[in-house]
Amino acid sequence: MKTLFALGLCLSLSALAASHKVLTVTSDRDKDVTTLTIDTNGNGEATSLKVTTSGNGILVNTTTFTMDQARQGRAILFKADKHEVIRLGLEERFENIYGGPVKLDYLVNGIVGSRKTIALEAVREGDRWVVKSNGKTVTNAFVKINKVLGKAVGVSKITF
Repeated sequence: MKTLFALGLCLSLSALAASHKVLTVTSDRDKDVTTLTIDTNGNGEATSLKVTTSGNGILVNTTTFTMDQARQGRAILFKADKHEVIRLGLEERFENIYGGPVKLDYLVNGIVGSRKTIALEAVREGDRWVVKSNGKTVTNAFVKINKVLGKAVGVSKITF
């Protein structure tokens, strides 16, 4: 009986482990679609971030970042040549069980190295995770490319 109970408990906890698609990102540079997913364990706690990019329905790249990498601002959403164009960082107050503040840091001009930051929040709402901008849940982001003489040098703005 104890074995049956333990097996049932393990199965019910593992059923809570999930992947939560929280943000879909597109841009005016190409037709690629990038999806940000938060993976959770059986307790619903965030365990990793996954960035998946596809173009024309074909998988281009998938990268998984640990929560420690994200805390250090090393979760790269977009990279071009040697430049980290858009990166995500969890703020110090972020908790894996409840969520918290997140910063989206992006390269405005790769020629001079200027960057800007957007404050977001990733939060757990019941059994799902969401991203909020200015208190409102967002599911899509659009990246407008900054161009100089027709060449992409960074990001002009990101809208939700």
